This record gives sequence, structure tokens and C-alpha cells, in this order.
Amino acid sequence: MSTVFWLFLLVFIIIGGGLLFKFLEDRDKVEKLPYKTRPYFLNKSEMAFFLELRKTVPGEYYIFSKVRIIDFIEPIDKANYAKWRNKIWAKHVDFLICDQQSKPVMAIEVDGKSHRRPDRIERDKFVDKVFADTGLELQRIRVGSVFSTELEKITNKLN
Repeated sequence: MSTVFWLFLLVFIIIGGGLLFKFLEDRDKVEKLPYKTRPYFLNKSEMAFFLELRKTVPGEYYIFSKVRIIDFIEPIDKANYAKWRNKIWAKHVDFLICDQQSKPVMAIEVDGKSHRRPDRIERDKFVDKVFADTGLELQRIRVGSVFSTELEKITNKLN
């Protein structure tokens, strides 16, 4: 065989080996996913309210934050379960107060300026109806209101 053939074969083997090595190396690498930790779990208004809520709520209750509604309210229409579940799936409340057996007794929404948007107004109307229909108390606290007054109302309802 000619020298050109052997030279061509050698180049082919080197390039092919390099490509194979690169492929195997890339296959073992785990691509970093496009996520990061947020700097804070609660926004400033939620945190300010939470700190006061913690001081005010009687010790026999637990306070949970940013709880999905589906985690404590479930559809009763079994024939259309998925439809009704999906309507509350991605919605949450800012705070959920439970008794010591983890029974929900009250939910709290801290309503900032985002709650003035038309889509949020519709969302809030739906959530209000869900709570009214289930009989679970939902307290809405407007950002800018006097927290101590709102906390007194909450404490009175818990006692």
C-alpha cells in the first residue's frame, strides 16, 4: 500500500481518537442547571409581618410560610379532580397557621402592590372564593396597613 494511504489512515485514527476522547469526556460532565439560590425567602414586607406575627400568635400554633394551597385544600369533585386541582396547584398563601395536630386554622396573604394588577385581582377573587367555600379563614393584610391592628384581629380570631 502507498505511503499516502498509511498517512491518511494515521491522520484518520488520530482525529477519530481525539473526537472519541472528547465525546467520552463530555458525556461524563454534568451540565450545570440554570438555577441559583434567591438571596431571601420572604420579601421585605412578608418578613416584617412574619417577625411580628411570630411574637403575636399563641404558642400552641405553628406558622408556615409560602404554602401551596393544594397542600392543605383539596378538590371534592372526584369526577373533575384534575381540573380543580390544577386551578390551585401553583397558588400559595404567604402564611398558614396550624394547630399542634397540623390542622389549618387560618391563612394569611400579605397584599403588596402586585395585588393591584388585573390578573392578580382575578386570582385573589378566585382564592377568596376557595377559602369561603371551604370555610377556612383567610386574612388579607394590605402592605402599608398598621400591622399591630391586623395582628390583634388575627389573635382575636385564634382565641
